Amino acid sequence: MGVNVMNLRKNHGFGLIEVLVALAIMAVGLLAVASFQSGLIGESAESKARAEAVAIAQDRIEQIRNYTDVAYDSAAFDTLFADISEGNATTFTGSNTVFTRTETIVEPNDTKEIDVIVSWVDVSGANQQVVLSTEISWESPSLEGELDNESSAPLVRSATGRAELGAGDVLDSDNVVKELGELLGLIDRGDGDLRLSSGEDVVLTLKDACLLDDEGARTEVPCTDFVKISGRVFIDQTTQATNPTDVFVIASDAAFCQRYYLTNKYDALGNLIAVDVPTDIKDADISNFATKPNGDYLYYYYTCYLGGGWHGNIGLLVTAKNNSQDTVKACVGDPTSLDAYADPEVAIRRVYRGMAFKYIDDAHTQKEMNGDEIVYYTVGVADALQLPDPDDETQVPHDFVISSISGSDGSECISEGIMVRGDSNDGSEFAGNPTSFYCLNQNVNFVDQIKLDALDYGVDEACPFDPSDPPNQKHTISGVVNISAPLNDVNTVFVRTTNVNTSDGPLNCVVDTDSMTHDGSNYVLPYSCDVYQWTNPWSGYLQVTPNLNQFTCTRYRKRFTSIGDDTFNIDFQCENKIDNGIYGNIVISGNNSSLATAINISGDVNEFGDNTCSTDIKPDYSCATVNFLNSDTWSGTVTLSGTKLCTKVVSDPDGVVTINEDASSKATIITITNASSGNISIDISDEQAGNPKCP
Repeated sequence: MGVNVMNLRKNHGFGLIEVLVALAIMAVGLLAVASFQSGLIGESAESKARAEAVAIAQDRIEQIRNYTDVAYDSAAFDTLFADISEGNATTFTGSNTVFTRTETIVEPNDTKEIDVIVSWVDVSGANQQVVLSTEISWESPSLEGELDNESSAPLVRSATGRAELGAGDVLDSDNVVKELGELLGLIDRGDGDLRLSSGEDVVLTLKDACLLDDEGARTEVPCTDFVKISGRVFIDQTTQATNPTDVFVIASDAAFCQRYYLTNKYDALGNLIAVDVPTDIKDADISNFATKPNGDYLYYYYTCYLGGGWHGNIGLLVTAKNNSQDTVKACVGDPTSLDAYADPEVAIRRVYRGMAFKYIDDAHTQKEMNGDEIVYYTVGVADALQLPDPDDETQVPHDFVISSISGSDGSECISEGIMVRGDSNDGSEFAGNPTSFYCLNQNVNFVDQIKLDALDYGVDEACPFDPSDPPNQKHTISGVVNISAPLNDVNTVFVRTTNVNTSDGPLNCVVDTDSMTHDGSNYVLPYSCDVYQWTNPWSGYLQVTPNLNQFTCTRYRKRFTSIGDDTFNIDFQCENKIDNGIYGNIVISGNNSSLATAINISGDVNEFGDNTCSTDIKPDYSCATVNFLNSDTWSGTVTLSGTKLCTKVVSDPDGVVTINEDASSKATIITITNASSGNISIDISDEQAGNPKCP
């Protein structure tokens, strides 16, 4: 019987109904994905808006705290902060929305209670707001000038940032992620905040660090981390007997600082299972803190946890002092630096701040000015910043070296050996260590970008002065750097790298290479520097730093003790220590095989000694002129004497050779005029007997 072949074949493809069902399922899936993505974008935008709103409010709180800049007596203070209810409205354009900032001020007693309200409309059309509060009272601005670096000095005003001091205990339901070994913990309870725990206590809370969806549930986006600033505290054993456990590290406002040392961890059988494990110094023997090999210092590590937007101080608190010492001081800064602004200082605390200016045009070309001065605003640290960055080998710990130094001049940190003991490798252990002021501007990633975006701020690459103690006048110091060196392209390149700076910072000076000249002997390089006067005239260093491989200066630093006005004609003198000229010479050579006896060669070519130009060497002789710059030419004479000679110019590329005979001495005189470096060939032979003419 026949077989239906078509029935035995496997059918391929989909029917129309199957396709429609598949499309329906896909549409539902894509709709869900689109909904999820749009929701995530909306949540991210809302989180960004809230962060910018907080930055705007914090900026106003900071301005209010700095009222002494504009209120010089109590009457002006009362006028400036008169009672008001949601007044002083100001608008700001953020990244995704427009904010309105208002203030409410009441005075129930002698204290002004101030609420700063920032409101906006979110992507869903709902009204949102944040409220920050502060209290202030009148204080004479003269007290601000009393700020110093001693251990008893007050900390400078600072901003809390986006962290708050933690409250409460760790809950049984908390999932604690270990931090800094096992000393601390991170807790995400799903409410949008990230908490830092120490033991059973919540010590710090980072507000709005974790992204929530529209329903208030946590998304999968990782939380923004705390800011972490780390370093070491050294105790100089030659001058101090303080126990490390009596030295605490504290940070201003909402912060938590953990002290620890590093040790290895072993199991019950004595097997090494971990190295450099952070361990609380309370659990350590004093021997754990000693440096190697001499025990010159005792030291431990610290890490301070903060919130993005924070700026303020990290310093030391010593709870017990050696009875034989009057005070406890600390050295900061870099004992190996060649730059005056990085020199060691005596300071018990370090200030962290950035300096921003405000753009007043949409093109970001014009800065807000007060006369001819830029108006600066304080800006804090970026979210999740780590100083030093563990992945950046160029960044170093932020160290303090405790001592009982006799004075308050930072140079004594070196002269008294505090920072240059044997265990410090002559100070290299502290190379790059920050001074008492850490400018956040040095890296654009260090500053709070949320505040810059919210307030339309910009930053330069450095801070012109320490904003924790702002000056009241600016002066200019100007002059020239004279560098004695020949004018050539190589020297010019090196001269253009010359820097001038002050002890206040790296970018307070401008070296005007466009106006550089050469007077025949010296490169003349104009410069000008801005210096800032506080209550007293400016005191500090002016320093020139040329390319030290090429130039040396009679003096690299000039110290000033009383600059109260613009100062001119402060000059530096440097000179070439490596000759960068490109040189050549003229080689005169030729055949002398037929000379019967040696002849004398004299004149400008004898710079290299008699043997260089001896005609005893046969069949060819060779003489060389003195070296000269390739950019120049050489003129001179060569005298051949001893017998009457025949000379034949074989090669004269520049056509600069003339040959004459001296009638009295019968000597042959070769004259070379304006010749470039190269070779000239002249054959020499005896005059043929009976034939006065040379062949």
